[in-house]
Amino acid sequence: ALEIDRKLAAEQLKPRLDVEYNILGNGLDFNYDPSGNIAPLFLDNYKWGIHFSFPLLLRKERGKLELSRLKIEKTNLTLQQKNLEIQNKIQFYYTELNNTQQQLSLFSDFVRNAQRLLDAENIRFELGESSIFLVNSREQKLLEAQLKFLKLLADYQKQRMSLLWAAGLINN
Repeated sequence: ALEIDRKLAAEQLKPRLDVEYNILGNGLDFNYDPSGNIAPLFLDNYKWGIHFSFPLLLRKERGKLELSRLKIEKTNLTLQQKNLEIQNKIQFYYTELNNTQQQLSLFSDFVRNAQRLLDAENIRFELGESSIFLVNSREQKLLEAQLKFLKLLADYQKQRMSLLWAAGLINN
C-alpha cells in the first residue's frame, strides 16, 4: 500500500493535459447525415478545449513523494527492528537453555554423589560405625538434590519450548 502511495505521489509530479470535446445540441438532433458521414458531428455544433496545467514549484507533490518515501523507510526500519528483537529473544532463550543444560549436568553429578554418600553411610551403619541420624541426614540431602534436579529439568523443558516458540517452530 505504501508503494502504491509512492507511485501515486510520483504521478502527481507529471504535467496534466485535459482534452475536451462536447457536442452542443438538444440531446436528440445531431444533424444526422443520411449518407453515413459523421463529419457534421465534428464540424457543427461542438465545443472543444484543451487544459494544460503544471505547478511551477511542485512543493505539494514533492512533499507527498518525500512523505511516502519516509513512510516506506519507517516501515522497513520497523520491520528490521522486529527482526532484531526476535533474533535477540531467540539468542536469549538459547543461552538460557545452554546454561540450564550445564546446570543439569552438574546436578546430575551432585545427585549421583549424594546417592554414593547415602550408600556409604548405609554400609557404615551396618558395620556399626554410624547412627540412624546420619543415615536419615544423607537420605534427606539426596531427596533435596533429586528435587532440585527435577525442578531444573522442568525449567529446562520450559526453556526448550520457549526457544522453539520464539523461533516460530511451534504455535500457541
